[in-house]
Amino acid sequence: MIDLIKQWQDEGRNQGIQQGFNEGIKRGRAEGREEGREEGREEGEHQAKVAMIKSLLEQGVSIETISIATGFTIEIIEQLKQELNR
Repeated sequence: MIDLIKQWQDEGRNQGIQQGFNEGIKRGRAEGREEGREEGREEGEHQAKVAMIKSLLEQGVSIETISIATGFTIEIIEQLKQELNR
């Protein structure tokens, strides 16, 4: 009888470990997907700002005005301007 109880305890412990492991995997995957989505959104926003900056530069808007409007540094905007001139 004691052996049977120990066997049940071991089985229960093993099931609990497996369930915890599976839940950890699911949670990790969900967090990873969310991180990926967030990084994708940030990258998309960055690319949209860069495209907007290039468009404003082509229209003759001053670098200082673009910097104020976008939050990009003057140095980065000057680099983008140089890219346009190549």
